[in-house]
Amino acid sequence: MADHHKKMNENTKQRIETEFIKLLESEGFERISVKQIAVCASINRGTFYLHYIDKYDVMEHIQKRLLEGLSGLVEQVRPSEVLHVLMSGNFYSPFLMVFEYIKNHGNEFRALLGDRGDPSFARKMKEIFGDILLNKIIQHYPGTNKWFPQYMTAFMTSSILGLIQEWLEHLEEQSVEEMARTHLEVIGFISNLKTMLKEGE
Repeated sequence: MADHHKKMNENTKQRIETEFIKLLESEGFERISVKQIAVCASINRGTFYLHYIDKYDVMEHIQKRLLEGLSGLVEQVRPSEVLHVLMSGNFYSPFLMVFEYIKNHGNEFRALLGDRGDPSFARKMKEIFGDILLNKIIQHYPGTNKWFPQYMTAFMTSSILGLIQEWLEHLEEQSVEEMARTHLEVIGFISNLKTMLKEGE
């Protein structure tokens, strides 16, 4: 009985969050009301308040869940392994897992990163890529300029986020494997940029 009740609560919370994301993408956060969420989720407002304090609480729960899942996957990336895989031309499994996760939650990521979403969510994603992933890479190449780590992190996190945002607009057209292949090709292009520029002189 307890398991059945727990399952019902989980289903209700999932409906609330699903409808919230739909409203966020179509209406924008400021125009969303608890009444709208409840009507769209086919519940009453009393049921809504059993699970969330207000619409801000719903937003916070969704972001926390997505960012914790993303962080756990990004932590599995090892820069030395990335280089090895890049040289071999094969897919890197942790990258595939990150892309698979984003695709599985594509509607949520797209809404939160979209024009009607929350600008702070993009910053939080950049922090994950910077703090967990890029700091490991920069440790191997600190540069000679004291400002290099800060600006390199800003450049790379913006690039990664830009790739993800572009992909979110084409999720139905481009598979996880195709995105991973494109990502590796972009990394390869950047890695060979210095050589290509020299050859073009």
